[in-house]
Amino acid sequence: VKLFKMFPARYLANTLICLIGSLQSAVIGFALERDLAMWKIGPDLQLLTIVYS
Repeated sequence: VKLFKMFPARYLANTLICLIGSLQSAVIGFALERDLAMWKIGPDLQLLTIVYS
């Protein structure tokens, strides 16, 4: 891949790509769902899903 030829630290490049994707997802999520009560994580299936992923 061209990225790895320009940026030889593969694991760092992969980490940065995932971090940027996570930040973009968080911004879009907060923009679409403004109700802060919806972001509360309870001790149910939501928490299990987050820990599993």
